[in-house]
Formats: sequence, C-alpha cells, structure tokens
Amino acid sequence: MAVKVTPHLIDLVYEAALKSYWRKKSLRKFLKESHISDNFLATWAADESKREFLDRVFEKLLKSDKGKAVIGQMALSLADQTTFPDLRDWEDADKKISEAAKTVKDLKSYLRRQNEEIRTEREKEESKERSRKERLSIQRSQTDLKKLQDRLELLHNFVGTQQGGYGFQDWFFDFLDYFEITNKRPY
Repeated sequence: MAVKVTPHLIDLVYEAALKSYWRKKSLRKFLKESHISDNFLATWAADESKREFLDRVFEKLLKSDKGKAVIGQMALSLADQTTFPDLRDWEDADKKISEAAKTVKDLKSYLRRQNEEIRTEREKEESKERSRKERLSIQRSQTDLKKLQDRLELLHNFVGTQQGGYGFQDWFFDFLDYFEITNKRPY
C-alpha cells in the first residue's frame, strides 16, 4: 500500500503513537522497530516527555524523503494494531485503550481513503493512456486506409497492363493485411 505523507496523516500517526504507547520504553521500542536510529534515540533526555521527543523525531523525519517513508511505514504499523499491551494494567486502562483504538481507527480510515484516491487516480491515468493509444491506432488506421485508397486510384492508370495486374495483386494483399484477413502471397 502506497502512503502519501500529508499534514493530516502526520497528525494521525503522531496521535496514534502517543495514545498507543504510554510508557517511554514501549515508545522507544516502537521507534527503534520503525528504523529510528539508535543515535537519535540516545538523545532522548530523562526529563523530556514523550510528546517533546516525538516533536523532535517528526521534525527530523520530515526533512528527507527517506524520513517521510519512515512516517508512512509507522502509519501502516500503527494501523495494524488490534491490541494495546502497553496500556493494560493501568488504573484507567479501559479509557486509554478506548482512546488508542479510536486514534488507530481514524488512522486506518484515513489510509483506506487515501489508498482509494491513489487507486482511482491510477485508474484514471491508465484510462487516459488507453484512450491515447486507441486514438493513435485509429489515426494510423485512417492514414493507412487513405494510403491504400490512393494506391488503388493510381492503379487506374495501368488497367489492362501486366504492370497494373502485378500492382493490383500487391495492393490486394496489403488490403487483406490491413483488415487482418489470413492470406498467402504468391512467390
């Protein structure tokens, strides 16, 4: 699935990451699995909140195409979640899980819409390409038919001659080829 990184997608991924991973250790593990470098993860200060660190992560990722691809991969990983093990065993676990499930549902919905738009756009482009090829084929066909007609008219000057007979024979087999009729030329 192709993911187009948009500001709305970034917000959804950001919120889903915050809501799905309550503990810093779990979020760090998710980020590591999402190919955030160990060197960058090592810059996470003990007194820095998850939100502050994610702000820095996303700021860094948005600077390159490779980083945007990482955000797209994070979106797909977060959207695949069905359970939230990090949110269990909290006093308000039900509320946390419910909020995380809602953010993941919103992310899935957005990815589904985006995928549908990409697929529709691809189908439009394919349809345009088919139409263009058809138009070219028709133009070639009309040009070839016009050439056949012009050659036949030129043969009128040679009616009753040996050269006219051979010319008509060549024209006739080209005519059959044009309409894709199986034929066998004489040797």
